[in-house]
Amino acid sequence: MSSSASQAPGPATPIRRSWRPLLLTDPRRRFRRYFRRAAVGLLAIGLLAGLLYVLFPPLFHPHTHVVLLTGADYLSPAVPAVEFAAEEVAGFEALRPALYALEGEPPPLVVPALSRPEALSAWSEACRRLPVGVRDTLLVYAAAHGVCGDGLPQLMCGSYDPAQPAAGVCSVSELLQPLVASGTGVKVLILDASRLGTDPLAGSVVNEFPELLQREVLKTRDPRLWVLSAAAPLQRSHVSTALQRSTFGYLVTIGLSGAADANQDETVDLAELHRFVSANADAWAREHSDGQARQTPVLLNGAGRSVDNEPPVLISTSALPKPDASLSASELRESNRSQPFIRIQPAVSPDS
Repeated sequence: MSSSASQAPGPATPIRRSWRPLLLTDPRRRFRRYFRRAAVGLLAIGLLAGLLYVLFPPLFHPHTHVVLLTGADYLSPAVPAVEFAAEEVAGFEALRPALYALEGEPPPLVVPALSRPEALSAWSEACRRLPVGVRDTLLVYAAAHGVCGDGLPQLMCGSYDPAQPAAGVCSVSELLQPLVASGTGVKVLILDASRLGTDPLAGSVVNEFPELLQREVLKTRDPRLWVLSAAAPLQRSHVSTALQRSTFGYLVTIGLSGAADANQDETVDLAELHRFVSANADAWAREHSDGQARQTPVLLNGAGRSVDNEPPVLISTSALPKPDASLSASELRESNRSQPFIRIQPAVSPDS
């Protein structure tokens, strides 16, 4: 017998099977594999985006531009003055650290557009030259006497003369046109034009300016245009001689400075500002008239939108000085009592 036949066969070598050919040939398994990879990648991107949003919120805030329209310094002694007009302009200086600044032009921008009707062209030119983007916010403040003429809302310019009334007024439509033409994302006109309870131009004991203003704003059909008016129909805008400010203008500036920030996210949106100004202006009017007077500022939109549906952010307060947190509760109460104004009601979220 040969030697080869006498040798016993050795153990069989195990066959190693690889999972790769099966995965590459099975389309269902290949799809599940790629789907898991894509899901993990999308989850990682989402987590990174959320982290950036939390760590760098200023990158997501709009630039805020403020324009102050001045010039309603009435030359005729027959026209009541717009009290504390200069103090109102100075009050907006507190917002300067939070405003977008042009090189060589510290904000806010002051445009004497209400001195005479022809001066409104300066407002149109200034609005056209503003470097605003689609995500930016443009706040425009104007204080003048609102009247009615030919069934339209008008503002009395500084050159108004009762002997020639038609030559000293400008229409609200002309004031709104540059805002409508602006390409910025949020446009807010803050208008204090309700200090006259009567209408000398129309010879009426009731000033219909607030009702006509609402119609004029709706004519624009601009959903990005908002108008915050100082008072509702049959009301007037009040002033505080102690503060040397109008209550409306004072509340607007401190609201934008952070007092209206109800959810403490270091931004003030339009709904927060409206609630804050309305509650405190009405409280001041009631307290100083033994409950006889009211002042409820009105918020209008060019397309009739409600502000509670995605209210636009107006300003980031992160760059503004914070209130003194070192005062105790009793010191805060005593400080509030010493102010020449009623105690400010804190901003409250509608969900609280």
